[in-house]
Amino acid sequence: MNGKFAGVGDFECDVKQIWQFADEVDEMYAFKRNYVKPESLIGYEQEIELIMEKTGQITVCGTITNFTHTMEFEFDSDQTALLPFIKV
Repeated sequence: MNGKFAGVGDFECDVKQIWQFADEVDEMYAFKRNYVKPESLIGYEQEIELIMEKTGQITVCGTITNFTHTMEFEFDSDQTALLPFIKV
């Protein structure tokens, strides 16, 4: 295993929440915000946080739960990884 992971799952939310998340990530990309935590965006008992340092280094961490399975994760990236979220 190389340490990379990916996943697909269902979620339901108002499109306004998607646009708000995209706006917040856009602010983070422009160094106007250093923290984004989408509230109620990805479903029950799901938590994802994006934390950016002044250098552009980003830590993405969270917990994803699906019935009896739980995955906790944390990985580092940089601000270039934000672009796909801005262009929804």
